[in-house]
Amino acid sequence: MHTLIIKAYRDLTRRKLRSALTLVGILIGVAGIVAIVTTAQSLADAQTAAYNNASQNDVWCWTWNASPAIQRPLEAIPNVAAVELRTSYYTRWRVPAQYGIGTAWRSVRLIGLNDYENVRVNQVLLREGNWPGPGEVLVEQSSLDANPVRIGDTITIKTREGRGERTLTVSGIAWTPAYPSAAILATSLCYAPAADVQEFAGLTGDNQILFKLTDMGQRDETAKRISETLRRRNVWFDQMHVRDPDEFVGKRELQAVFAVMTLFTALGLVISGFLVANTLSAIVSEQVGEIGAIKAVGGTRQQVLALYLVASALYGVVGTVVGSIIGFLGSGVLIDYIAPFLTLDVGRPVVPRAFALGAGVGIGVAIVAGFWPAWHGTGISVREALAAYGIVSTYGQGTVDRLLRRVRGLPPLVLFSARNLGRRKSRSLITFLAIGVAAAAFLAAQATSISVETAIDTLFNVYNTDAWVWFEEPVQAGFTTRLAAVPGVAAVERWGNVHGYVQHVQALIYGLPADTQMYRHEVVAGRWFAPGAWDEIVLTTGLADEAGVRVGDTVTMDIWGNQRAFQVVGLAVDNITSGIGATPIGKAFAPGETVSRVMGRQGWADFFAVQTEDTSPAGVEAVLTRLEDKYGHLKLRAAAAYADIEYARDVSRILTVALWAMVVIVALSGGIGVLNTLALNVMERRREIGVLRSIGAVDWSMVQVFLTEGLILGLLGAIVGLLVAYPLAHYFVTTIADNMGFPIATVFTGETAAAGVLFALVLAAVASLGPALGAARMRVSEALRYE
Repeated sequence: MHTLIIKAYRDLTRRKLRSALTLVGILIGVAGIVAIVTTAQSLADAQTAAYNNASQNDVWCWTWNASPAIQRPLEAIPNVAAVELRTSYYTRWRVPAQYGIGTAWRSVRLIGLNDYENVRVNQVLLREGNWPGPGEVLVEQSSLDANPVRIGDTITIKTREGRGERTLTVSGIAWTPAYPSAAILATSLCYAPAADVQEFAGLTGDNQILFKLTDMGQRDETAKRISETLRRRNVWFDQMHVRDPDEFVGKRELQAVFAVMTLFTALGLVISGFLVANTLSAIVSEQVGEIGAIKAVGGTRQQVLALYLVASALYGVVGTVVGSIIGFLGSGVLIDYIAPFLTLDVGRPVVPRAFALGAGVGIGVAIVAGFWPAWHGTGISVREALAAYGIVSTYGQGTVDRLLRRVRGLPPLVLFSARNLGRRKSRSLITFLAIGVAAAAFLAAQATSISVETAIDTLFNVYNTDAWVWFEEPVQAGFTTRLAAVPGVAAVERWGNVHGYVQHVQALIYGLPADTQMYRHEVVAGRWFAPGAWDEIVLTTGLADEAGVRVGDTVTMDIWGNQRAFQVVGLAVDNITSGIGATPIGKAFAPGETVSRVMGRQGWADFFAVQTEDTSPAGVEAVLTRLEDKYGHLKLRAAAAYADIEYARDVSRILTVALWAMVVIVALSGGIGVLNTLALNVMERRREIGVLRSIGAVDWSMVQVFLTEGLILGLLGAIVGLLVAYPLAHYFVTTIADNMGFPIATVFTGETAAAGVLFALVLAAVASLGPALGAARMRVSEALRYE
């Protein structure tokens, strides 16, 4: 074995450039696997650690003016490990103008805690400065990107008292593990003393209760006991929000990104296999005489085969070692890019599974890819091997050769180059397949990116609104006209928006006007409910499937224990979830008055859809500020619709970055394939090049020959890429849709196809320049002396 390794090593170092190119192809694939697996596992582990070490809540609920006295009875409930009461207040803030971000009011969430030193659930970690005292505020570090304040700065917030404003001093910078970044939520996060936040919000007690459980396996039973305890003590709450232990914030989005990156890495490994097969084929061809000599002195085919498989394994081992190092460093870049969106402290963990998988795939691909050329080449007899020289004498006798000789009407240079490629059919086939895979990856990435962008536009086009306004306490239904009278408001509709159940399946229930202009319903079966038809309901297709109902069936709606029967008259498509990491939930649409009756709020309203005259983000924010100034004393809260769209586009941008990063990697592998093939062709045809130079061929003529060969390979690869691209893009889009939880249609345009053809030609041309220039610089004497 030692002798085999030395012989294989000498063979590989004999052609250093060719070996280097092949190793690069392998290490790219291995690096991709190590980087992706390390990043995915590290983020998942960091999220788990954040939940465990920072005591992230397992159950929570909104309440109203809860007294600290409720904490002890809640902590006495079996399986409750800790209870935390806090005050949460959504408002707007303004930072000092000297930081160059203007004086616009921006969304902020203020959380008030009584004792920052002893927070037991959803712990807050102090990064700089001090915990906030009266008149002070602690800024979450992810909010600093959009609001670059410093310790000691003074910020201004709006309070409930209509036009009331308060100034607060920044006491420090905090980190909130596992809380989504302010950039994702489009809402900053700050902390202040509970008494201050309650004063700003017009409260006399806390409005949120968080629970940490001992055993998540009993979470549903514990949530019921918590609800019963709160009801017995007459403490109002909305509902129990129970965390799924198998989910974490942003998991679906990250899964979609990693799934696509994994698929692209697989494509890169396929190309790497092509490179190994190409290189081993060239080595075997060059060493036909040595194979004959080994067999002549008694060597068996298996022994010769072992020699070349050891060479393949060496490629795999070296490529795996270098690729693993690069992949580990690459995972650090990915983690640094993604972790801030989830406010996770990940570090640089070593994931043994990632290195084991990278090694298995890297070495395995090299050996498997090298087996066929090694097996085929070592099957030659001693007589054939010792008599062989250069290009085999059978050239021109095959079907492809005869077809190429019959081609007429093309420039002589093109015909000459095409026939040259036919002399090494397997090598040319492998090369243009590698280009085809790279072109298909490019086309699939472009089509996937366009498809996701189109899906986002389609999804949010359902809601023809610029903002939502709601009140923590109901107002009269006629409040619509008062909201519409605020300057900048174009139109207002009264909506209902509440969590409930349809046929015992959890659903988000909307009460809408039958002739709504702010919800563009897409009914795919039946019809929309008619004006005056108070007992008709439309369900989303997902909810109908989960509840097992169809058009014409009667269903029961349950809101806070109040029930009413409805007839299903239509099914609609609406796949928007309620935010980052949210689990997709079905929706039901019924007449607004009927939903109000089921809620026990007939003649009252608490949720409104708003259209603004200026639909730009600044224009919408200005209108929301006016609304809060005018009606803040009624506990008005507001949210801009563009924030949800921006979140979706942020996820799309992460996906796009991942897609194009992988395209670069796959394209690099494909380019290396072309470079490898043409470099081999130049080396094998040195004598021919010398003969051409000796009869007057100039440098440019030699460049044209090999550049044309590369372009022909690129054109053939483009054809293969076009044939594979749509199925591949559809598979990518389907994978993303399955992870994201909503359907995405595959968009593949003529412009995309044209771009793919251009990509393949440019890739082949650029990769061909090196070998072409090398052939042009070759001296006649050097070429004719080549053995």
